Amino acid sequence: MLRALLISYHFPPARTAGAQRWADFTELAGERGWEFDVVSFCLDTSEHEFAKGVRVFGVPHPDHWFSQVRRFVHLIRLKLRDNFGRNGEQGRDGVAISNSVGEQIVRREDIRWELSLDCLRRTIYAYQYYTGILPWGRRAERAARALVETNRYDVVIASGPPHFAAEIARRVASKAGLPLIVDFRDPWAQIDMMQENTASPLALILAGRLERRVISAASLVAMNTALAEKVMRGSYPNTDFITVRNGYNGDPVLPRHSQQTFVAAYAGAIYLDRDPRPLLAAVAEVVKTLELQPTDFQLKFIGEVDSFGSVPLTHLADLAGVSQYVQVLPSLPKVNLHLELASAALLVNLPQGAHLCIPSKVYEYLHFPAWILAMEPEGTATRQLLESTGTDIVLPYDVSGIARVLQEKIAAFRTGVRPKPLAQADEFSARRQAEAFFCAVEHSVLRIPQPTSVNCTSFSQELAS
Repeated sequence: MLRALLISYHFPPARTAGAQRWADFTELAGERGWEFDVVSFCLDTSEHEFAKGVRVFGVPHPDHWFSQVRRFVHLIRLKLRDNFGRNGEQGRDGVAISNSVGEQIVRREDIRWELSLDCLRRTIYAYQYYTGILPWGRRAERAARALVETNRYDVVIASGPPHFAAEIARRVASKAGLPLIVDFRDPWAQIDMMQENTASPLALILAGRLERRVISAASLVAMNTALAEKVMRGSYPNTDFITVRNGYNGDPVLPRHSQQTFVAAYAGAIYLDRDPRPLLAAVAEVVKTLELQPTDFQLKFIGEVDSFGSVPLTHLADLAGVSQYVQVLPSLPKVNLHLELASAALLVNLPQGAHLCIPSKVYEYLHFPAWILAMEPEGTATRQLLESTGTDIVLPYDVSGIARVLQEKIAAFRTGVRPKPLAQADEFSARRQAEAFFCAVEHSVLRIPQPTSVNCTSFSQELAS
């Protein structure tokens, strides 16, 4: 029996992507003979059933005084922006899209020291981001050290973001003399974009300093896209890396398409530069061109999708003239969400600024009986993944391109054509990703002989390709 101490801020009963990743991995690793003690953020676990061999030790996250000050300042700033902000702006690529912009991102190459109030604000917020995690970090480290003193472990595993979990794991592993395994679900210091409010050189300096400590101590580092692994290998050529995608863990999905209504759906969150306005503009164009009624077409937004920036999504739909064609649904339990997605003929992936990352829902989309419309810039990890799957890919602000895909799919739907999943049943599965991860840990770190039928190196390379 192998035992691991996992330090991850996100773990069930939380419903985040990071929590789901390690819920899947701990369950599947149990089949390989692994048991886990998990140190995570404290949530009520009384009604949650964990996989066999998994114990969860919740650590509360007390508020840092600086976080309270920052939230107060942020609320004032939003109020001022609402009262005195601009009424409209020109979208990218010459597409006129009216009203408030959403949360901004800043590309890495544009993050620099400046003599400005914006730079000062970003630096203060970046400092708060790192100090804000410290109260939880100190308590999590104490809890992990106590577990190490009374239990036997083979490895210490960290999963982030928050990436500070890796620094906690480094300290614990170093003290206990155990191998350190790091799972970066997103890049840390190598990230290619940041939220505007923390886009300060200070954030990159602190991230770089902590990342170097962690990587130098790690026996194995997992990145969740091949593009991110390539970047990390360039920065740390002497470290062992592996690509372990998020993957999809679910049963084959039966289609529930309407016979009359063409349903398009987006699931997830709207933040950063996941701008829904080009999609709404394209829907308006298609509705007018094809003379569609609400019974002919519906676009569903599901999840944390109430607003883009400070503007309600329903208001944006009204401005585009398509309010009758748009539904905004809250976050749903997994079973209900899958029923909604199974009823959609087209699944939509809005763009994201982090070009090295792939949203978890993309892997889910590929296993549903639906066409996929992805709005992606050139050269992103998501675009590289989807180009070989038959996904329709357009540039993020190409309203005409989005409208063209919608018209093509609606026309096919009207002739009786129904979509099928774009991925095979086991392609991009969480099971295969977990097997790659623990195969690498057992073979490369713990030096446990693998069955002759298993080649861990070629297996991980296959998944990364």
